[in-house]
Amino acid sequence: MSRRRTRTTVALTAALVAAALTTGAGIASASPSAGSAGVVAGAAGTAIERAPEVRAPKPKATDMPESAAPAVPGRGWWKHVYAGRGKPRVDAATAQGYLDTVASRSSVFPEHTDASTPASAHAVLSPKGRDVRGRATAALLVAWLQWAGGAVAEDALVPLKSGELPLSELLSRAEEVVLDPSATPAQLRAVTRDLARVRHAT
Repeated sequence: MSRRRTRTTVALTAALVAAALTTGAGIASASPSAGSAGVVAGAAGTAIERAPEVRAPKPKATDMPESAAPAVPGRGWWKHVYAGRGKPRVDAATAQGYLDTVASRSSVFPEHTDASTPASAHAVLSPKGRDVRGRATAALLVAWLQWAGGAVAEDALVPLKSGELPLSELLSRAEEVVLDPSATPAQLRAVTRDLARVRHAT
């Protein structure tokens, strides 16, 4: 009887040990996986939290389209158009079309002053030194181009010190002065100032 109990006890003990080993192995094999998954998840979470904010780069001046003209382009812009250097701001046909349109309406260009080609127009737009007549002529061509390019309407009102004046009338008066060989420097300077106000026409 004693031997049977001993054998039974040993058998039960062995069974318990085997069960414990089996359960432990399962736990041991499962724990690292769960732990690894937790670590990976934690790492992923950390990576997401620490990821730097992606911002779009600020546009550079060189990224801006050169063909984009200001509301009413000034002399410098038109000089670049007809300079024949660098990236053109408007295509050649359009630039020539502006000159042709000016020639169809003006009494100064090209009958009195040649501005029928890009080269001649650029020369007119580049007066030298203190040449008051040259400056007045350049200002006149700029005003005509502002109209030909569609930036200013013919009936737009130009704000002058003496009051508002329609663009068409201002151009007519300016041409009279520019064509007058006896026009004084003061008159020519006044024309240049008035034509510069075309940029503020409404």
